[in-house]
Amino acid sequence: MAFASSSTESHVLPHIAIFPFMAKGHTIPLIQLVHHLRRRRLATVTFFTTHGNAAFVREGLSGADDTAVVELAFPADASAIPPGVESAEGLTSMASLAAFADAVSLLQPQLEASLAAMEPPASLLLADAFLYWTNASAATVGVPKVSFLGISAFAQVMRELRISHDPLPAL
Repeated sequence: MAFASSSTESHVLPHIAIFPFMAKGHTIPLIQLVHHLRRRRLATVTFFTTHGNAAFVREGLSGADDTAVVELAFPADASAIPPGVESAEGLTSMASLAAFADAVSLLQPQLEASLAAMEPPASLLLADAFLYWTNASAATVGVPKVSFLGISAFAQVMRELRISHDPLPAL
């Protein structure tokens, strides 16, 4: 496995491990975040993904050569989704999204082993909010965790208002 370089800079800067949900709409904002962190020299980064998504991630990270990409093996026993599907875009129906999310959760042991082996150790795990199980992974490895939800603040506020003040209860 390749991890962030051990140059002098990486010992001074925080080392952030980033793990998006396997969907381009979730991955792209985190790739953009990596570019901002690197441009401002705020952190070294290790980006977690699966083999099937690695080319897309590496292409998005071009220019961030010191960012390591760790490829996790997508579970072969994920029988509820079509073989070879490692991204939500590959699902034939959104009805399969829950099964896909369950299959993604099978990556937990690999993520924990990779986090535990990181040199330098991760200062923070930044994981997609859809990957709820990464809270337990971070606690197991002893790494602080921040959840990332890529929807806009406006959309989040509207959702919360809709839930708490249902304007159309009769519909």
